[in-house]
Amino acid sequence: MLRALLVDEIDKSDIDLRSDLLTVFERGEFEIPELARIGGLAVADERFPITDGKVVCHQFPFVVLTSNGEREFSPAFLRRCVRFRTPDPDPRC
Repeated sequence: MLRALLVDEIDKSDIDLRSDLLTVFERGEFEIPELARIGGLAVADERFPITDGKVVCHQFPFVVLTSNGEREFSPAFLRRCVRFRTPDPDPRC
């Protein structure tokens, strides 16, 4: 099953989001601090257990990021992206 993740207008997000995403993509896991404090096993769905607040990715999703071009992205971030720029709308249409 293909999973997709849409992060719309990433350039308007918290400045740390891009580096946080890189870390998640490299490690294949992330921690939910609120669940980590509780500890143990949390189950949102029996197919995807969350142990000690840690979510582990067994299949990476197809990730789509959109940007309005309001901020620059680091070269390290851009190296991991396939960029597609849509042309500006034609005012005559």
